[in-house]
Amino acid sequence: MRSPFNIKYEEYAAADRVVGKAAAFLYVLLGVTAVYAEVLSEPALKVLRGHGMAVEAQCVVGRIVNRKGDGLCPMESAVMEIEDAAAAYKAIDARLRAMRAENPD
Repeated sequence: MRSPFNIKYEEYAAADRVVGKAAAFLYVLLGVTAVYAEVLSEPALKVLRGHGMAVEAQCVVGRIVNRKGDGLCPMESAVMEIEDAAAAYKAIDARLRAMRAENPD
């Protein structure tokens, strides 16, 4: 699959505090070879390992929750049933657009 990004990071590793399934798909599209996270969701782990990436996390959790702590992260929920990186990118873009429309400021 061709990446929607103009830059490839094939020789790079990514480090992040929280990596859910949506972020995992973005790392796949960027082409990084390894991901290190403080907190990683099980669905993200499946995506990253499925694409042959080295993965290391301090804590693996079932799901990433939203900032209020009362539900699933909106990005995680946008891609939860998706298994294809291109489809995930479209779903992430659509969710971001919807969230911006709800809060235009």
